[in-house]
This record gives sequence, structure tokens and C-alpha cells, in this order.
Amino acid sequence: MTNGLLNLLATTTFWDVFDDAVKIGLSALIGGLFAWLLGRQKYSQDVKKEDRKHSQEIAKADRARRREALERLAIEFEQVHEDIWVENLPLIDKVQLGFQKLHAIEAQLMLFKLNDCAAVVDKYRLEVANIATASSAMSSSDFDARVAECRESAAAKRLEFFKLMGAAYS
Repeated sequence: MTNGLLNLLATTTFWDVFDDAVKIGLSALIGGLFAWLLGRQKYSQDVKKEDRKHSQEIAKADRARRREALERLAIEFEQVHEDIWVENLPLIDKVQLGFQKLHAIEAQLMLFKLNDCAAVVDKYRLEVANIATASSAMSSSDFDARVAECRESAAAKRLEFFKLMGAAYS
């Protein structure tokens, strides 16, 4: 058996070894190259998938924060409305405080690019200003009529505000 192995080694030339090395090595090199390319492509796809997932999570969190902020603004607006209009004749202190809060609400709505809602709040604020500027020299019936008119107009603006907020909220 050792003679056969020695004969095989004696008859094997450099070119036989080189031929076998090329056949084995080249196929291994090609296989390795394709494995590397497929691994690289898979990694790239995984990174893109994770980026999309992360972007979707961020967008979802942004939508949740936006909804919370809109809810807070709607609650603040309703609180201002109740503070001003809950009594028959609005108190001037509550009207002035409400006027300031309405400015802040309007500014926040503009930051959210809800210009239609901000415009309605501005109109509502003007109705509140009309109460503040109503003359004390008016007769009580004229003053009461003016307050009732402002109350009715403000209620209509309130409904319009909540319709627009509902559209922005969804």
C-alpha cells in the first residue's frame, strides 16, 4: 500500500496539483463571494427594515403626542368657554383671563398648522372682546341684549371650533 502511494506521488506533477487546487479553490472562492454578497444584501435589507420600523414607531409616537396636545387645547378652550359664559353676566376678570388664554390657544393651533381652527378661536376671542368693551353706559336691557348676542355668536364659534378640531384629531 505504501508502494502505491509512493507511485502516485511520483507520477503526480506540479500541474496536476495546480489543476486540483484551481478546481477546488476557484469553486470555494466563487461560493464565498456569493455568500458574502448575499450576506451583505441581507444585512442591508435588515437595516432598512429596522429603519422603517423605527420611523413608524416615531411617527406613531408623534401622532399620539399631537392627539394629546389637541385634546389639551380642546379642554382648555372648553374651560375658557365655561369660565366666561357660565354666569348670566360674565365677570370682567374672567373675561380678561379668558381673552389671554384664547391668545395662547390660538398660537398653539398655529404651531400645529391648524389655521382654520386658529381663525375660529380668533373670531371667538373677538366675541369675548365685545363683552369687555360693552359700555357700562348702555341701559341694562341693551347690555343684556348685547351679552345675549355675543353668547349666541360665541356658542356658534365654539361648535365650529370643535368640528374643525374633530377633523384635525382624526
